[in-house]
Amino acid sequence: MSMPALDPARFVPAVLSDTTHKLPMPDRGGRFFSQDLAAPETVDIFDPFYASLLADGSIRRACPVATAAAVEAKAAESRPAATPAAEAEAEHPAA
Repeated sequence: MSMPALDPARFVPAVLSDTTHKLPMPDRGGRFFSQDLAAPETVDIFDPFYASLLADGSIRRACPVATAAAVEAKAAESRPAATPAAEAEAEHPAA
């Protein structure tokens, strides 16, 4: 007997509405919900715990555009700052 296929529409990426909050997830050993908007958690919207958090606004569905912007901002923070010498080299590379 095979198991029924999981409905992919019920599992959605979600983020904390207020990233300063700490929200333990009982289905994941009490691990805290990610506070990073660039790393949404996948939640089951039919699970009563997550359904109530979505309903009261504690979490919200992740917006793909906002998530992509957060990923880019995080990447920009980790890039080394350009120095005047490096900028000059980029504008006029040595032959």
